[in-house]
Amino acid sequence: MVEQALHQLVDIISRAWPWLTTDKEASAMLTGLLFGFFAGWIVHKFFHNRKIDGLSGEIRVLEREKDDLKRQKADLESKIKTLPEPKPAALDPEEQRILALAQFDKTKIWWAIRVDSCRMETYLDAIPARVHFRFPVFNGSVYPVSINRVKGFIQYGDRRLTGNIDLSTKWKVENLTPRYVDDVEIIQSLSKEEKEILQQDWSKQSFKTYFTFEQLRLIVSDAEGADRIIPKPLTLISGVALNGAVK
Repeated sequence: MVEQALHQLVDIISRAWPWLTTDKEASAMLTGLLFGFFAGWIVHKFFHNRKIDGLSGEIRVLEREKDDLKRQKADLESKIKTLPEPKPAALDPEEQRILALAQFDKTKIWWAIRVDSCRMETYLDAIPARVHFRFPVFNGSVYPVSINRVKGFIQYGDRRLTGNIDLSTKWKVENLTPRYVDDVEIIQSLSKEEKEILQQDWSKQSFKTYFTFEQLRLIVSDAEGADRIIPKPLTLISGVALNGAVK
């Protein structure tokens, strides 16, 4: 078939260029070139087809494997659905007690955080004049806690103090471990009038008026930011007099 096609092509070329048929050497060279061209083309075609057949076979194998994986997945999903629900592990009495404490502390953290005293220092000659209140905080909860927000106000007698209230950067409660104590300090700035009132009471040694903290809110929160407790204000002592006596 190839030979017949080759002779036909030689015949066409001979008609177009008659001198090639009269020159035997040129005719032989032409025939050889054409034969070589056709032989190369046949070899290329043969290997190309074999490559296509090989890739097609690989595709069929992968498709069968894909179908097998789909069936295996469907089988596993069916088995998972038939598995019984896991039962919660039984807790021993001590673990149950700790769990009950954790659930209680989550919503009533102020019950577990105790403040039983207050140390007060006045800086009436400073600018601005101010009073420092330092509270020792005992963490009786099962969670580490922090105090990083202050709200509300302090009163001196019936008078609401109007200056800024700030948390101290020296004495602060950050990541207070359960069953440990640390101090938190707040700084109350004073107006000129408030400063004069305190100076008069001190000069008269009049200590019947108290700083009171009913409206002050020190917010206790989860030290690790895990939201395991609901942030609540700390329960403070009722008040402290200018001479440091606790109410």
